[in-house]
Amino acid sequence: MARASFADADGDFSRSTYLRTAYEAFAHLEVHNRSYLFDGIESVVDDYCALLGTTELAAALRSSRRTGNWLVEAANAAWRRADSLVSRYVQPSDGGPGWFRADEAGRPFVHAVEPGLPILALLRFAEVFPASRQAARARRTALRAMLDVLDRTAAVPNPFNYPRNALGQFFFPHENETGYWWQGENAAIASLAAAANTCAGLSEVSTTDRDRLTTFAGDQLAWILGRNPYDTCMLQGRGRNNPEYHSDFPNLPGGIVNGITSGWTDERDLAFLPPDAAAGEEWRWSEQWIPHTAWYLLATATHRS
Repeated sequence: MARASFADADGDFSRSTYLRTAYEAFAHLEVHNRSYLFDGIESVVDDYCALLGTTELAAALRSSRRTGNWLVEAANAAWRRADSLVSRYVQPSDGGPGWFRADEAGRPFVHAVEPGLPILALLRFAEVFPASRQAARARRTALRAMLDVLDRTAAVPNPFNYPRNALGQFFFPHENETGYWWQGENAAIASLAAAANTCAGLSEVSTTDRDRLTTFAGDQLAWILGRNPYDTCMLQGRGRNNPEYHSDFPNLPGGIVNGITSGWTDERDLAFLPPDAAAGEEWRWSEQWIPHTAWYLLATATHRS
């Protein structure tokens, strides 16, 4: 809603209404966020979502020339969240790739849809608050986190340059807290491509690292578009071997399907519509989801040649 207040014209509601409602939502969550959580304890997801939300709210309030308590409250909240998110980044003593600490149990942050979002949230904060004491730390942490993804990815034979997560795996584990939810990760790899492209634009990045970042980003888009072990373009209407989901729910041009996963029965393997999968499980690979297309658009919009 804060971003909607930047629009050139009003929508269903006025831009000022969007901005006021964004502030009211922020103020409510500042008091009640923990009451919405299943255990009342905030995780890294709360930090990066709140960081991005408060940063955009502060930017909108500043752009509207609205000063006073609203702007101060949003800016202070953004600074606190930036500090919290930076403090979650763990650098192992052996000098190996680090990771964001997901929760109070110390588990590494792994996400099947948006692993690049914490990095982008830190970079957006540094962009909106360049003079704040946290800006430099936010940029350093974001760049370190992205380069650590590249280092972890390059640590094993990996001809497609497919990213490895903080668990040292290529794909989201089937055995997880939901007991059910896992699927292809085209949104996840596109989010990392967007983060890599954005990091490549930082002035402090070396030429070598900039080349690594842009190559990595391009490889993720190439995977989605068909340079993968199944020779399938997962952007409907382009390339070849477009997957089909269900005759009653046909895939539409421009949409992107969930994608490739680890093996149905062996997570050290690969799978894409495997013949041994149970009936009704086709969605895990061939159903189109909005996050895949949204992250793909952001990754292409931030592409650097």
